[in-house]
Amino acid sequence: IHGGPYVTDYHNALKLGYDTEALCWPSWLTAEQNVADLLPQGVATPGESIGNVSEEAAAWLGLPRGCRVAAGTTDSIAAFLAAGTSDVGEAVTSLGTTLAVKLRSRVKVEDAASGIYSHRLGSSQWLVGGASNSGGGVLRQQLGDEAVTELTEQIDPEQSSGLDYYPLPAVGERFPVCDSTLQPRLEPRPTDDARFLDGLLEG
Repeated sequence: IHGGPYVTDYHNALKLGYDTEALCWPSWLTAEQNVADLLPQGVATPGESIGNVSEEAAAWLGLPRGCRVAAGTTDSIAAFLAAGTSDVGEAVTSLGTTLAVKLRSRVKVEDAASGIYSHRLGSSQWLVGGASNSGGGVLRQQLGDEAVTELTEQIDPEQSSGLDYYPLPAVGERFPVCDSTLQPRLEPRPTDDARFLDGLLEG
């Protein structure tokens, strides 16, 4: 969009192996030239200006010439920042296709067995958390958007569904356990779709 070299932010680059403490690509990743050639040429701090929109992109998108292009972030971190948290220990859960949990911390925490990792937040804090494969995607898969909207009105959140689900859209989970073989648990399915949705939400 800015007509320059491929640049990303260090939040997204983390998933490619970027070292967010040293702020560089690790040597084990760049040692193989065929791999190094595939990596973004630049990694910016989220929010950092990386140039101006190109004339071609400005015309295509209807943006004013000279519009500033800034490095972005991930969807769940954007949700965390939009929630307006400011204190260490505050956490945000965001529900999209999947479910992400982020907690503001002074220390970096990583636990591969639990799917926990940390994103750098500024110069002295971290966002600790993980992302489950469960989330809105499995609701859409099992019932569809329109049905979810209608059935939600029939649910009493004060009453338990009595169902014990682990709603995954497919085999495998990332957080709170990292297990590529974990099976979805969606049985038994009641005849009442409102109760089924209640069980999915509880799960």
